Amino acid sequence: MEDKFGFISHILKEVLSDIEKKRKRQKALCLWGEIVDKEVFKHTTPVKLAKGILTIEVENSAWLYEIQNKYHQEIFKKAQTVLGEDRVQQIRYRAGVK
Repeated sequence: MEDKFGFISHILKEVLSDIEKKRKRQKALCLWGEIVDKEVFKHTTPVKLAKGILTIEVENSAWLYEIQNKYHQEIFKKAQTVLGEDRVQQIRYRAGVK
């Protein structure tokens, strides 16, 4: 009987840990408006934060070029400040449809 409870306890801990990680990831994506200015916000969408890599979808190739060359350092530093240096170690941008 104790083995069953130990197994169930182990499974519950894993599930709760996974839920907490997903909650933190979602919270990070919700803070995007605090990281970038209004103009950049209009043309970008954060899509994923995993393993220290923040992936951002950019409206089109023109904005992708603009963000990579003009705003990247500012976005990267602000993302680390708001979300934590340990959580954002790299930013990847990809052109897409916003």
